[in-house]
Parts: sequence; structure tokens; C-alpha cells
Amino acid sequence: MAAPRNTCRFAAFALGTLLIASIGLACNTVGAPPTVPVEVVTVSATDGGRPSPLAIRPPTVEDRNRCESRATLSGRIRTGASCQLDEQISKGPGRLRHPCSGDGPVELEVGTQRFSGSLVGGKVALELTTELDWDDGCHWETHQTVTGLMRGSTLRWSYTEKPVRGQGCFAACTASADLKVTTGSAPPEDADDDEP
Repeated sequence: MAAPRNTCRFAAFALGTLLIASIGLACNTVGAPPTVPVEVVTVSATDGGRPSPLAIRPPTVEDRNRCESRATLSGRIRTGASCQLDEQISKGPGRLRHPCSGDGPVELEVGTQRFSGSLVGGKVALELTTELDWDDGCHWETHQTVTGLMRGSTLRWSYTEKPVRGQGCFAACTASADLKVTTGSAPPEDADDDEP
């Protein structure tokens, strides 16, 4: 009975040696590694956490036609002496993003406030609506607009407010001001834009 046991051990040993030799050959690093296609995915909270392929797209005509200018308060805000406004126009220059030529969307960022609108036929029309609770115990809504001709150097800012909930609210205020626009330039084009 001893012989068959030894034969089995020898067969297992031979099979193990052959397996190790095969693994060693498979791991040989001579030559280029195999090419394996890889798909890069991103997970976004906006699509429910489902993975989606990462799309790298070249800049579009609209992307290349975006310019940035500065909008700075020119003079003082015209309003009542006792008015306290929910505005950030007075806090510093704003970033005005607009088409370099033609019509398209326009955004104005001043502090934490973001105006949005459009440029049509050379005319800018932006607006922003905010809501807040005030010291009088009322809930207020404010509406701000920025309008004017883009080719000019001045835009007009206006402000209105009204209580939307509450009783015994303070009197509503209005305000206006001029914004000086310093026109920026078009973003630099990529060197590879001319290549197919």
C-alpha cells in the first residue's frame, strides 16, 4: 500500500512544479505589455451616482466666443438715507462674462451674488432675485437688474424690494447706480485648434 501513496505524492509534486513554471513564463517581462482598453468613468451626484463615461470635448465655437470684463460701481448708489440694501455691487468690481461678438448668455458675479441674462442686439439685460428675513420680522424679496448697451462703457443697475410675508413691515426701498465696464479680451486660442 505504500507504493501508490508515493506515486500520488510524486504526481502532485510534478504537477505543482509544472504550474509554477507556467506562472513564471506568463510573468516574463520581456517585450511590450499587452494593450488593454480602459474606460474612465466618473460618478456624479446629479445622475444618481451612476457611473458615466468621462467625455473630453474640444472647445466649441461658443466657448471660444466668451470674453470677460469688469463692472465697477461708478459714483454712489442713489437711495434713501435710511435704506439698507441686500446688494453687493458696492463691495468691489464684478466679473462680467459675455460673448465677444454676437448674441448669447451673460453672467455677472459680484461677491456671492450671481446675475444672469443675455446679450441681444448689443443690449445687456441681467437680473437677480433674492429673499431674506429682515429685522422687522417680515420676509422680503429683492429684485436687481443690470441693463444697457454693451458697446458703451456704462450699464445701469437698479434695485427694488417688497415684503412677501409679515405685518407691520418697514417701508420698501429702491436704488440705482451706474456701473463702469472695462472690456476684457477674448481667451487665448489653443495651439491645436487649427489641427483636424
